[in-house]
Amino acid sequence: MAQLPGDFSTGNWGGLAPGVEACLKSVPDMDYLVTDKPNPRGELLIRGNARFREYYKSPEETTKTTDADGWFSTGDISEVDSLGRFKIIDGRKNVLKLAQGEYISPEQIENVYLANSSILAQAFVHGDSTQAFLVAIFGIDTVTFAPYAADILKKSIDPTDLAAVKAAAADSKVRAAVVRDLDNIGKKNKFNSYEKVKAVHLELEPFTIENELLTPTIKLKRPQAAKKFRAHLGRLYEEALAEQTLSAKL
Repeated sequence: MAQLPGDFSTGNWGGLAPGVEACLKSVPDMDYLVTDKPNPRGELLIRGNARFREYYKSPEETTKTTDADGWFSTGDISEVDSLGRFKIIDGRKNVLKLAQGEYISPEQIENVYLANSSILAQAFVHGDSTQAFLVAIFGIDTVTFAPYAADILKKSIDPTDLAAVKAAAADSKVRAAVVRDLDNIGKKNKFNSYEKVKAVHLELEPFTIENELLTPTIKLKRPQAAKKFRAHLGRLYEEALAEQTLSAKL
């Protein structure tokens, strides 16, 4: 991709560079279609001599992502505007199906939460095919989180006192307040009910390349994150289900 001459806009990758072809493929289960208005949307496919030839020592992955005509499926959901500029708006691979049959994009939900919260630094939104709602693990910004939690718990919390911050992050009152804040963010951004997180775990240890939760390009490794936080995720589902049962009885 390359910016058009004289185009200083942000938020897009520009148009096609010489020697590269691109097209969009509709992804109906995510409601991205090449017939969308005002701009077509879909998974970005590319081909040409400028792209890589194959995955290193992984012919299976090469076969999986490249069709017989040489089109490579990037896994990126893109939009093309009237000037031919491409914009990445979602990820094809990061789609999961909930128990009621709804498809959701956890990465898109994570981005909205992170963009609208001053206390959250990282996010791992998780869905299970046997459950009808989402739970999440959030990495917190200790500097902004400490006064936030202090206000809820009515006591002073030093952001450099990691033991105190950790205790506050685990407090049920604080976690419930975070869920309420997320619910307000969801309403503001017109989330469907099944896209809203119902329970959270607040984590001090950041997601990093070293602890194998991030790729070299700083993308979340979801299978590894699910494995690492398996116990927490199970507890969050139990909490949320118990809360639903209690609410139904009231």
